[in-house]
Amino acid sequence: MSANLDHLAERIKTDPHFLASVLDCWQRNRGWDDQTLFEWLVGGPTRWISREGLTRLQLCGVPRHRADVELIAERFGLDADRLAEVCGIGG
Repeated sequence: MSANLDHLAERIKTDPHFLASVLDCWQRNRGWDDQTLFEWLVGGPTRWISREGLTRLQLCGVPRHRADVELIAERFGLDADRLAEVCGIGG
């Protein structure tokens, strides 16, 4: 993954249109590091997301509907219910 995309993912943490901002807010409010956040999102410490996967996830738009959550969760191997919780989308 290029350093430019990593830089972009860091910059968009303040843009509410990107998942990076939602994830960053959730993470900061709980005092979690990246590892803790993504272990929780994937459902446990036996699975993890790579740095490249994290960057790609952060660059996704914020899901508006449960179907969007399901697509993102499937693509990145996340727990859809937990991602929906982070995004404030009910079941």
